[in-house]
Formats: sequence, C-alpha cells, structure tokens
Amino acid sequence: MDFIPRITDPDSHIITNTKNQTSTTSSQTPQNTSNINPNATSGQAGAYNSSAENTAERSNNATYNITMKTMNILYCASGSYKKTFDEINKEFSFSYPTLLITGSEYPVPPAKALLAKLITVVQYALYALIFAGQIIFEKIGIQPPAIYQRLTKNKVMAFFLIMTVFGQLNNMVANTGAFEVELDHRLVYSKLETGRLPTVQDIDSILKAYIV
Repeated sequence: MDFIPRITDPDSHIITNTKNQTSTTSSQTPQNTSNINPNATSGQAGAYNSSAENTAERSNNATYNITMKTMNILYCASGSYKKTFDEINKEFSFSYPTLLITGSEYPVPPAKALLAKLITVVQYALYALIFAGQIIFEKIGIQPPAIYQRLTKNKVMAFFLIMTVFGQLNNMVANTGAFEVELDHRLVYSKLETGRLPTVQDIDSILKAYIV
C-alpha cells in the first residue's frame, strides 16, 4: 500500500491529501488544440481561426456556384430516332457532368393522332373477324364474302399480314420526322429544318459553343 503524506494546517485544523490535490489540479488544466501554436499570442491564434473559417466558407460557396445545363431532345416516336437519342445520351452524360440530358416523344398533330387511332381500331376489328368471323356472320345472317374465305384458310398467315400492313400504316401516320434539340429551352438543332439527324460530332460542336 502506497504511503500518502498528510499535512495538517495548524490554524484551520483541515487535513489535506496532497496526492488528490495534485490529481485535481492537473485535470483542471486546459488542453492545447493541435491547430494552434502554443507559442502564439492570443491575437495570432484568433487570426488563425478566422483564416480557417474563411477558407471553409469559400469552399462551401464554390460548391453552390456550379451551374447545371439542361439539354432536352424531342424525337419522333417511330423509326430509329429513339436509338439516336440513346447514343447521344450515352456519349455526353459522362463527358459533360454538368449537363442534364432528357428526352421525350415529339407530339403528333391531332389530326394524325386521330387517324392513327382509327387505323388501330380497324386492325383489331380484322383480328376479331379472322378468328370469330364465322360466328359473327351467322348471328347477323350474312353470307361470308369470298375474301374472308381466303383469309381464314390460313388464319396465322392472315394475322401476321394484317399486323405488318397496319403497323406500317401506323408508322407512316405517326412519323413526324422530328429530332429537335433544346439547350436550356432554346432550340439549337432541328431535323425538321435541316432534313437530317444530327451526328455525335454535331452535338459535340453545339455543346462546346454553349458550355464553357
């Protein structure tokens, strides 16, 4: 067991434990921070802290100064226009990290949209006629026409024939031929005006001109 010296104050009659007193004093001593020179004066330490705060503030401000650009592409729903959009999106999404690329189908004029719906209705009506025409003609009491007899001899072939013909008709009606490129809501390329799809080099030249 360690010997702990005890000192008695003759005036106050208070016994003090010197070991505990030393431990208490050392625990109350403030610790120096690693960022401040212990030999620096209080003014120098304050200047150091102020400089560090200014540097952090400038760093935060620099983060918010990044400006995002938006490139929106309106493409025709038919043909290979969607494939061209995917190629452009893949090419420039990584080379221009501050560029947001979006795409959507170019709106079909109302008259063409209505015609496309009518073509689809006729297409499905022919499907029903091929597979259930005999029942329909019997219900209404009409003799099936000769063309119906020819189509129903091979119903599978008739089905694919109708699907191919009416699919092409639908594509022709819905084909707007559009591939319109907008940068920050400003039209920068139009296939309706140029008559051709843009290449990757065309888009790259446009972006280099608008994005520094």
